[in-house]
Amino acid sequence: GGVTLGPSILGHNSAFADRIFPSKGRNVLDTLAFFGFMLFIFILGVKIDPTIIFRSGRRTFTIGILGFFVPYTLAGMVVFLLNRFASLDDDVSNVLPTVVEIQCITCFPVISCFLAELQILNSEIGRLASSSSLVCDICFCIVASIKFATKLSFTKSIGVTIGSVSSTTLLVLFIVFVVHPAALWAIQQTPEGKPVQEIYICGVLVTLMFFGFMGEVIGLNAIVVSFMVGLAIPDGPPLGAALVDKLDCFVSVVFIPILFVVVGLRTDVYAIQKMKNWGIIQLIICIAFCGKIIGSLLPLLFCRVPFRDALSLGLIMNCKGTVELALLIDLKLKDAMSDECFAILVLTLVLVTGIVAPVVKALYDPSRRFLAYRRRTIMHHNNDEELRILACIHKQDNVLATLNLLAASNPTESSHIDLVVLHLVKLVGQASSLLVAHIPRENPSQRPTQSEKIFSSFSKFEQAYRGKVTLHCYKGISPYATMHNDVCYLALEKRTTFIIIPFHKQWIIGGMTESSFAFKQLNKNVLEKAPCSVGVLIDRGSQKRFWCGYMNESIYQVAVFFFGGADDREALAYAKRMLDQPNVHITLFHFSSSIEIVGGTDRSKMLDTQILSEFRLSGFRNDRVSYKEEMVMKGRDVLSVIEYMENFYDLVMVGRRHADSKLMSELRKWKHGELGIVGELLASLNIGDKTSILVVQQQFKFWGSRDPEDSTHLRRTFGTLTLIKSVEMDDEKLDDLSSTGMIGNEKLVCQYIEKHATRGIWLGDNPLHHTTSVLIVQITLIFIISRTTHLLLRPCHQTLLISQIVAGIVLGPLLLSRNKSGYELLFPAASKMTLTTFAEFGMIIHYFKMGVQVDPTLIFKIEKQAMIIGIVGHVTSIVLSSAVLNVVDIINPLGSEEASVHGLVVVGALTAFPVISSFLNEMNILNSEVGRMALSTSMIEFWDSFALALVMCCKGLIDLSVYNILLNSKDISELSFTLMIYTMVIVTGFATIVLYFIYDPSRRYKTYIRKSIKDSQKDLDLKVLVCVHKEENVYPIINLLQASNPTKDTPLSVFVVHLMELSGRAASVLTVNKSTNKSCPNKQTSSQHISNVFDQFQLHNKGCVTLQCCTAIAPYASMHDDICYMAMDTKSNIVIVPFHKEWFLNGTVEDSNASIRTINQKVLNKAPCSVGVLIDRSQMRGKLLVVCEKSFCEIAMIFLGGDDDQEALAYSIRLAQHPNVRLTVFWIRVNYQRKHWNMKNPYVDLVEHTRYSNSHKGKVIFKEEVVEDGAGTTQVIRTMEGQFSLIIVGRHHIPDSPCTLGLTEWCELPELGPVGNLLATSDFTFSVLVVQQQPCNYDFRCIR
Repeated sequence: GGVTLGPSILGHNSAFADRIFPSKGRNVLDTLAFFGFMLFIFILGVKIDPTIIFRSGRRTFTIGILGFFVPYTLAGMVVFLLNRFASLDDDVSNVLPTVVEIQCITCFPVISCFLAELQILNSEIGRLASSSSLVCDICFCIVASIKFATKLSFTKSIGVTIGSVSSTTLLVLFIVFVVHPAALWAIQQTPEGKPVQEIYICGVLVTLMFFGFMGEVIGLNAIVVSFMVGLAIPDGPPLGAALVDKLDCFVSVVFIPILFVVVGLRTDVYAIQKMKNWGIIQLIICIAFCGKIIGSLLPLLFCRVPFRDALSLGLIMNCKGTVELALLIDLKLKDAMSDECFAILVLTLVLVTGIVAPVVKALYDPSRRFLAYRRRTIMHHNNDEELRILACIHKQDNVLATLNLLAASNPTESSHIDLVVLHLVKLVGQASSLLVAHIPRENPSQRPTQSEKIFSSFSKFEQAYRGKVTLHCYKGISPYATMHNDVCYLALEKRTTFIIIPFHKQWIIGGMTESSFAFKQLNKNVLEKAPCSVGVLIDRGSQKRFWCGYMNESIYQVAVFFFGGADDREALAYAKRMLDQPNVHITLFHFSSSIEIVGGTDRSKMLDTQILSEFRLSGFRNDRVSYKEEMVMKGRDVLSVIEYMENFYDLVMVGRRHADSKLMSELRKWKHGELGIVGELLASLNIGDKTSILVVQQQFKFWGSRDPEDSTHLRRTFGTLTLIKSVEMDDEKLDDLSSTGMIGNEKLVCQYIEKHATRGIWLGDNPLHHTTSVLIVQITLIFIISRTTHLLLRPCHQTLLISQIVAGIVLGPLLLSRNKSGYELLFPAASKMTLTTFAEFGMIIHYFKMGVQVDPTLIFKIEKQAMIIGIVGHVTSIVLSSAVLNVVDIINPLGSEEASVHGLVVVGALTAFPVISSFLNEMNILNSEVGRMALSTSMIEFWDSFALALVMCCKGLIDLSVYNILLNSKDISELSFTLMIYTMVIVTGFATIVLYFIYDPSRRYKTYIRKSIKDSQKDLDLKVLVCVHKEENVYPIINLLQASNPTKDTPLSVFVVHLMELSGRAASVLTVNKSTNKSCPNKQTSSQHISNVFDQFQLHNKGCVTLQCCTAIAPYASMHDDICYMAMDTKSNIVIVPFHKEWFLNGTVEDSNASIRTINQKVLNKAPCSVGVLIDRSQMRGKLLVVCEKSFCEIAMIFLGGDDDQEALAYSIRLAQHPNVRLTVFWIRVNYQRKHWNMKNPYVDLVEHTRYSNSHKGKVIFKEEVVEDGAGTTQVIRTMEGQFSLIIVGRHHIPDSPCTLGLTEWCELPELGPVGNLLATSDFTFSVLVVQQQPCNYDFRCIR
């Protein structure tokens, strides 16, 4: 594209070149290209793990070293001979050493991008190329540094040499020992899976700019320094991935193309005049090209790598790209290279890389090596041999179903399972793929990573089956497109028999599914290329924890569908292994018919009969084995059998492929996909939410395979082949390769310098006299001053925009402009065009972002009051301003300024939606009543109306842009512009302060009437507002609602609000969910999924439950306003909010979101009704809270006294009315309690009420526990572990009660109270509901 725009094609037309790329704008374009390339190199540095160089193997070092020095030596010798014996032009003679250096470089960034585009980044050759290119780059850096130091020592004084070397050393040491530890500290402050705070991102960018300028000061190129700063930032999540996510797209799409255009504008093919020069340069390039192939080829051939693969590596090492182009344009801008040589080198670079790509694609196929030399199937596996299984895991949700399947696989001491667990992670924020063995930490972290949580679950499984299961854990980080290479590679090297991989669809609440196209392609590639048998495990999300059946005798029901064929035989062979597992019951469904069930050869049908006979013989007189012969004549008969199985089996196994027949053709009309005909039917039909499906495919690719129905004796025939040893490496080699050749890294050899770049103070240059250095200083200074100003003005409640405008004023007339020399030094006139272009380009992007965030349909939803306020406010402002302007004009005529002032009147009446939404968001009142009214809705009170008026007066970025446009177009004078800016700052700043003090959104939540459960018992309709953050919150809340005994006599009104963070929008949303089309579940949103589940709950309790579902989208800082508003609007008795911590199957706990805790705290402080915080541990216990069967659900209530405990007891009594709930009330008191408290204990009245209530006979048990202090209370609570599913307790208790002595001194979670804080520790496994009664508002008189 750049060459096309340059003088070679379109730019050859001088009119086109002058209009599109005028000479006066070239400097701006060059500066933008340099700045963008600086960010690009920084991102590449962030993606690299520099420690890989210390873990590289000898083969990698050999290839990298020879790959550099062999072509360097050969090409250098040819250049020496040409200079000595041939007559060369001076420009060609001078450029030949540079050509040699460029051709010897193998830039890691270029190689990693090239490998990623060819989708071989995590193949064997891809990993080797990545690692070797890094070694090659280090060799180049060493050679370049030696040459530079030598030249400096001969041409400059000893003082200059020492100063240059020492300053460079100090800069590098500061980056290593200050920047890197600071980045590690920032990562430690960020929990896994949570976004990095913006302050850390800003700090990294400021550090980049600062060190870039310091590098320019000492003569070290800012590009090199930015790369070193990038290396100091740890790659991958959270910090490295966040930086890449924020910068990579913009830099790659906007800035890097500018670099290509800069190169293309200076590439003129018409400058190539002498074919002799062309031939000489091409000779050097050809020699270096062949030398690099030889240097890369020889070590691989010595290691007996196939010639095609070795040649592919040699070609890959010759690829050139962005870094080489930057080197060339650097030389061109410094006039170190003629137009002719520059054009030859650019065109050759493009030509060579363009040819190498298709050649490598044709030569190298990574899946070819996955072809095994023997059958690796369960069917061909001896019972007394070790079964090797590779389990692939994407996330925590895949663990339980996989563990259940492994437990059912009957691991024994004689035939134990060698289990390899591979956690597959998408490559984010890194340049090279990774496949390494997991090494547990010596001291477990309190914040384990996602991989550690997964591996911890499998470690517990290994401990439960000690001596029967051997565990190996690996982590693979690679792009989705090539992730199958990691799976197949590990399966081949570990000699795996069976691969278990999760299905690409995940069943979520309400029977809905979420599909991942990336996982679908991964499964498809694994099924096509795996060197062994594969099982696709479909988990419907409601598995019971069977593998604990190893200890508690739970039963696992397995069904096997057998139609015929190799895959069905493999599935049946797997089921045959499960026969000896005492807790597994197997039912074999053999489908037969008078017509042909499946096609196939006679040999295949003979093998079907043989394995069926063997299975029936093995299960003879075994009560845990059932055999069912199903006669089917058409496809509908098969569907009937499948539908009949609903919720009876825990696992259904079936083969993937079935040979074509009339029956299969009929079934194919209903469903066909990557799971095969029957597998797709099972996955699509509703056979129960507790039923998993395993679709099995037998290995069908191996050397010497001609007949896919090869006999079971194939194992014995080829089991002794010696070729296996040469293809399958042992575990030690695998671990060595995993820790060395799996990661590649980058380089710091990019020397792109803007054409006015500085050589540094040691060589007599002032960096502030060069445009690129000045741009870096300006950006750094603007950022630091604006952020500092915001920090200083934050106590005055000023917005970021006002702080930035004040910072601009400080940088302008108040500070720098008073010192003319300093101002001209930092903001010279020559740089203002570049800075202005930068600013205007940023404004374009910002306005685009604001447009994306605005929902244009809001204009059709505006209420009448909002319409009136908007129109009247705008018209009134114009009328009053015009009237005042006319009076002023009569008193003192404005003259030529009258037109501009009239324009300012119109602009001043503007109230821009993006400005108001940004202002409200910073004030944390975006979803308050005033906030919504300012955007579109209504309000009443005087002070609220005044607050709204102040909000509507605020000005912002759009107003500032309009003023700037008017100034540039000469419609207003500089004096008017200055006055408007100062006025905007004063008005908006004043409005911010006043609004903070006069408007409190929580004031309207105060109510005159107590709306608690205890005070609303006469009103039998219990109104509950439940808050849901994510789908995992739904079932625990539904369990609690179901236990609340919704009947016709005691109905339940449920209001559900799905809380979502405001992202990509300008205005908050609070809307009622509409009914959706359930025929298209995959197109539904998460809010619709949640609503569907609650709809099912309402349908289950038809006539007893009324339901309303809403969605609230708001910033976390003001999300509590939506909850309190809905609670007041719906007159709810209690609000149920989920706890901010989440429990996992392996017993670990993590904060799901720290913002949720803040929301809960604000709701507890401001809610207009009672509040309950639900701590759900049902996921850890593996069962639901409320038993929907005939068994009882045990619930305990802890009573220490106080209003909150009374509220908790009132709710507990409501739960006790449920026929399947049994309540135990623990009254914890001290001996001398009545002596110290003369007040009547309300608890006595409640005891008497419940004790003599006929409806609670035998279901409410009262236990009186006498304790001395908090330690006694703790001991009583510990006795409840394992007896109850749910504990209910009040948040606050009687003040200064001895029962809580010692518990209140140390309270990590004050929002739960002392007892709730104790119950939330990891010592307990039951769920907890902490209740707070609606607090009295002493400004009002509460009516009960």
